[in-house]
Amino acid sequence: MTRTLAALALLMLALIPPAVAQDDDLIVPGQRISWMHVNQDWTPIEQALGSHPRKEVRVPDKGYVVYTYTNDGVQFYIDRRNTVTAIILRDFTLRGQGTPYHTAGGVTLGSTREQVIRELGTPLENGHYMRFNNGFIVEMNGDSVTAIEVVVFSGR
Repeated sequence: MTRTLAALALLMLALIPPAVAQDDDLIVPGQRISWMHVNQDWTPIEQALGSHPRKEVRVPDKGYVVYTYTNDGVQFYIDRRNTVTAIILRDFTLRGQGTPYHTAGGVTLGSTREQVIRELGTPLENGHYMRFNNGFIVEMNGDSVTAIEVVVFSGR
């Protein structure tokens, strides 16, 4: 009887449809930018974005590879296990051309320092970087956000 119930439970789990990937342009600190998640396998993202045009930089002593998709304004840090450890949304032109991606409160490339602090609270600041305690780093150029980094959140 116990084996039958266990087999039935496994069958039911197999029939549950996989979670639908989010495609909502939302930046969630420590988790994702739209459908691209940190802490996920790199392969599905690479398949969706393709391999060109991109720039690849291998950093063997640090144990990761950086893929830069300049046309899409996004960079990915991939570790030795082929796992995404960081996604960086960047204004490569520094012209504030914007992006559809934004946080729930509207922070995006080109947002002001005041907008960032209003939504996310007081950061730990180091030069032109604002680091928040939730897997979220903002790079500023003057009073304008030029990069948003979503990283695997491990606390401080």
